[in-house]
Amino acid sequence: ETKEASRMHAAATAENHVSIENHSVSGTQEKRDSLNEPLLSRIESNDGFEYAIDENRNESDTGNGGAPSPELSKNIPLILLYSGLIFAGRSLWNQSVLSSLIFLLDRDAKAVGGITAVMGISQLLSSFPAGIIADRYRRDTLLKIASIVGCVAAISTAVVSAHPTYGGFAGSLAIWGTFWGLASTTVSALYADSVPDGMRSKYFTYRIMVQKAGVMVGPAVAMYMFYRLGDEWTGEDCGRVMMVGQAVCFPGLIVLWFLKDESSVVDLVVNSVDQIPEYDLLLREEGEHMEQGDKTSKTACKDFSTTTNLTVNESLTSLATSADQPSTDSDGSEDTTKRCLACFCKILENRTVPVCVATADICAGLAAGMSIRYFPIFFMENLGIKPIRVQILYILSPLLQIVLSHMSNLSGRKIGRLRTTSYFKWIGILFMIAMLICYIQKVPTWIVCALYIARTGFMNSTQALTKSVLMDAVPKNERAKWSALEGVNMFSWSGSAVLGGYLVGVEGIVFNFCVTAFMQFLATLPLVYLFSIRGDE
Repeated sequence: ETKEASRMHAAATAENHVSIENHSVSGTQEKRDSLNEPLLSRIESNDGFEYAIDENRNESDTGNGGAPSPELSKNIPLILLYSGLIFAGRSLWNQSVLSSLIFLLDRDAKAVGGITAVMGISQLLSSFPAGIIADRYRRDTLLKIASIVGCVAAISTAVVSAHPTYGGFAGSLAIWGTFWGLASTTVSALYADSVPDGMRSKYFTYRIMVQKAGVMVGPAVAMYMFYRLGDEWTGEDCGRVMMVGQAVCFPGLIVLWFLKDESSVVDLVVNSVDQIPEYDLLLREEGEHMEQGDKTSKTACKDFSTTTNLTVNESLTSLATSADQPSTDSDGSEDTTKRCLACFCKILENRTVPVCVATADICAGLAAGMSIRYFPIFFMENLGIKPIRVQILYILSPLLQIVLSHMSNLSGRKIGRLRTTSYFKWIGILFMIAMLICYIQKVPTWIVCALYIARTGFMNSTQALTKSVLMDAVPKNERAKWSALEGVNMFSWSGSAVLGGYLVGVEGIVFNFCVTAFMQFLATLPLVYLFSIRGDE
């Protein structure tokens, strides 16, 4: 019995040992197989240019025993609050009243473009340094500085509005331009950092909708003030509205002090392959020759991965591919050269999307700047509309933009963000042409105004889509620099306002609007190029 018991115990022990070995081999094979699969995979959807965690890892977010989804960053509601408040104040004084007041000083359309150019130049000069500083140092500190600059701008503009002069407005608006260069660049980058990957299109749409809601508040307040002041276009009444607008901006400037860099979320872009836990194991199992002496290739891959900010998927794929190709030289120089060329090609590929999107935005800003400052003059001089009715137009226009922004976000998920942006802008251009035809044919004024509202709604309801594509296509440590392109956009917008003023003075305001429609069509061509070569993103 003792011998039989010993024999059975030995058999059970051997069976357990074999089971453990099989489990170990199976686990090792599963681990090796998992390394051969990318940790990150492209989303096969229309929400474009983002990376999502592999399907096996996504199960953790569905409640199957995995970790809960990340909490919403505290920066998001604060930035939304700031956007609503600052745009409410800005729309009160900068949307229609500023252009009207400058025009009423000497009834010179060129002066409107010149004053606008001052603000655009100052924003351009401040936005690029702000982008560099925000990427290298703390963004919340730069926002505090921007808040102080904004307070100075609001006080100086209020003083000038009481005694309006060209020189006074040029100085105060230059300070405002500096504020927008600092704040817009940094807030956009911090907001992108605070939104998880794959959700930027939705949250950027939320921010645009909040901005449009704030833009509705300004004209509503201006409408009430013009009602109390007599509903006439006078320099004194416009100056009073301007002063109230400066006061409304102060709460938004205070919100900037509560934004924190620590509240941003971790991005899915890896700055170095050292951050990949499986890196060393991959080298040992798939590239033993690198462990035996190919140190040069390993260092070069790290350097280029850091330089190009490759994603985990791209880094692992590059490593696995190069590991399967043995080095033909003892020092690995040929292998290193191939890897360098591959990384260089990746740099060019990764820059195609942001360059095209930024080019489209700048060209669109150039086109919009030619006309947007002259619509209030068009309503006042050509159509003879009183201040209250003009403010109603500026209330209905952002209201339609809110609805269309939501629709564009839904459409972007189905047919692609870039395709949706192009279609919406083409519809806006058609409404612009219809508005001009109706004006020339002396159609009733209310029809011309309705077409203007439709035109403005479609043209300005896709900002969140292009912004989200741009932020998804660049690494985290470059977002402030790319956000600084808003300064170039503002500069082109302001510079074209000068050109628009010249065209208004020489050929008339209708000709200026026709040139605007043509340039807005040209601005969509880079987007057409992108979705034609990349499909539905």
